[in-house]
Amino acid sequence: MTPRHSLALRAAAAALFALGPASLAGQGIGLEPKLGLRPAELRHKPTIAQFLSPGYPEDLTAARRADRIAWHGFESGRRNVYTAAAPGFMARRLTNFPLDEGDVLSDVELSDDGSLVVFVHGGAPNRNGWVANPTAKPSGSERAIWAVRTIGGAPWRVAEGGNPELSPNGRWVVFVKDSQVYRAAVRQTPQTPERDKGLKPFIKAWGVQSSPRWSPDGTKIAFVTTRTDHSFIAVYDVATRAVTYLAPGVDFDTGPTWSADGKEIAFIRRPGLPFGQQAQAGLGSIGNPNGPAFGRPGAPGGGGFGAGGRRGAGGADSAQAAERPGLFRATFENGSTVSLWIGTVATGEARELWHNQPNDSRFPAVATIAWAGEAVIFPAEPEEWARWYAVPVSSRDPAAAPVELTPGEGQVEHTALSNDGKTLFYTTNAGDIDRRHVWKVSTSGGQAEQVTTGDGIETYP
Repeated sequence: MTPRHSLALRAAAAALFALGPASLAGQGIGLEPKLGLRPAELRHKPTIAQFLSPGYPEDLTAARRADRIAWHGFESGRRNVYTAAAPGFMARRLTNFPLDEGDVLSDVELSDDGSLVVFVHGGAPNRNGWVANPTAKPSGSERAIWAVRTIGGAPWRVAEGGNPELSPNGRWVVFVKDSQVYRAAVRQTPQTPERDKGLKPFIKAWGVQSSPRWSPDGTKIAFVTTRTDHSFIAVYDVATRAVTYLAPGVDFDTGPTWSADGKEIAFIRRPGLPFGQQAQAGLGSIGNPNGPAFGRPGAPGGGGFGAGGRRGAGGADSAQAAERPGLFRATFENGSTVSLWIGTVATGEARELWHNQPNDSRFPAVATIAWAGEAVIFPAEPEEWARWYAVPVSSRDPAAAPVELTPGEGQVEHTALSNDGKTLFYTTNAGDIDRRHVWKVSTSGGQAEQVTTGDGIETYP
């Protein structure tokens, strides 16, 4: 117990006794006789261990084609992976990490047939690339992808990395490391080449790669490739080892999400980096020259002061240039700052599905999207509460307002989609501000319906 906690307890005790016997009795607090024993129900002394020992499940996930779930449990500081299957759904522990070593478990994912669980052991690296080592092990700590069969057996290490994307057939995981896309065979053999052990890049492209996503049939991988001031949605064909791009341009394209038939991909488009914010590192580099913002205070490239403490050349010009539309703040031609697009994988062509309005305070940005049934859905926080919205994929009016899916005075937290993508399940405190309950709503819009009720708190649908 820290001195601060000790002082707090003493102060609480002093305040309690300051009330006096009559006041205590009025509060329903009895005083034991000096020579007697306390009532039996008051003899028990709670311990710190009792408060720390209850387990809590997290990262609940379900198989797409089997009645099986998996999660990781956090109990008395120990983290392990569990599974359960219909009809009884009896919990079964799959891993044995017996000590409280502070090593985080995350990214629990089930194969479609429910036969395999992959998970990440080890926390995310910090800005310097270091993984936490709470117990100061001389060998250090790592963040690695592991796998285990749901029928039991020892788990095994698949590859060093995090945020794995498991293929639909459960044979492969793809992940990003050192700005490139890696692939690792979940079930390795001695003859497995290094490229399939996650030791060499599986897809190596110019720029920074991120967000790999398997197509529903596992034959293709969509990913984002960023080239400093713009980015593309790329599609890798596993059979032909060819990479194609969806409507490439000079803007930032992110967040690829596949249609159920694997023929189309929805993605987010934002304007590319304004010319005034571009800057080249060093002198004599090849590429775009330094933009007008280079050298301005707070801008890339320097502090904005030249020799002798004088403000660098172009300071006044830069201040005037900041007033010029499009130089330091980019928008699309129609004045919007974010849009959703749908691209056809076979042709590479794409069409705009939706965009926000100029100076839109309700939807100034969109961070993530999901293709759900006949709509593309996304979270936003236009007012006090975070909610989910939908845009029908059949829409031909990019200026139409999105459909609000999750109304009510409450925060939408954990979400999940039905297998066909037509129903969004979510947890919220709407209507019961101190608790969380599960709700559901059609991803095409309509009346939201509460699924669970009562005095409990329900999460991770």
